[in-house]
Amino acid sequence: MDRRAIGAAGERLAEWFLRRRGYRTLERNARVGRFEVDLVMEKGEAIVLVEVKARGAASWGGAIGALGGAQRARLAQAAGAYAERFPGRELRCDVITVEESDERLVIEHLRDAFGSVGVLR
Repeated sequence: MDRRAIGAAGERLAEWFLRRRGYRTLERNARVGRFEVDLVMEKGEAIVLVEVKARGAASWGGAIGALGGAQRARLAQAAGAYAERFPGRELRCDVITVEESDERLVIEHLRDAFGSVGVLR
């Protein structure tokens, strides 16, 4: 499977995983300027921007190792754009990692991965 197919499968699995935990999908592959947010979900009063990292194996730092500083900065910029769309709502950025380990998939949900963004004004 190529990287693009692994990424798309990881996003579908992450969405399923979150929906099973009471999240509601607002957007998939949302464009914010030059950046794309994999999933925009809602849980209670919180708007959750979700970055999905999927890897076939944990080599090269695994899925979380693929989330670099520049990508984190763009995700923070995207969060700023959502401040205008959802005034007064809590906003956070989560990361879902999907990796193959011992011939099974391991899903991890890193909630509020970069520290709380807080309530949007």
